[in-house]
Amino acid sequence: MRLVPAGGSPQMQRALIHRHVRTIAHILFQYLEQPGLLRTVASILQTYERRAQAGLEADLEYLRVNQSRPSDAGLAPPSHVVELIQTLRNLYQQRDEDIRYQRGAILEMLIYHLVGPRYKANECHSNHRFVDNHGRDVTDQVDVAALSQNKR
Repeated sequence: MRLVPAGGSPQMQRALIHRHVRTIAHILFQYLEQPGLLRTVASILQTYERRAQAGLEADLEYLRVNQSRPSDAGLAPPSHVVELIQTLRNLYQQRDEDIRYQRGAILEMLIYHLVGPRYKANECHSNHRFVDNHGRDVTDQVDVAALSQNKR
């Protein structure tokens, strides 16, 4: 069995390189151990599917307050939380179709960052499919796939 590129839709390819997607996924991966950050952002991304949905600003404010820490000026969120909130706000100012693809791309990038380090270089891929030794498809396109000959 081997992995071969499956491409993915043009919309998803654009979403995967969008700066909002990259920024959000990078911050979430970098601060995985921060209590509640991933859970709260995941809830926001799961709840809000389109532009201008009621409740988004309240949930972003909850994220800001929940992640704030004591500072000289009282409670303040760290700079990465400020950047994350602004990027989420910007993400939800786009067309609904772009929002849907970018939400999926954030998940795909985060999973890739979590799975990839467990494998050697060139064993973990995005948007690939599994084929057998005769070149026949074993799966449809998979967002994140890993195949290790060493680990079987």
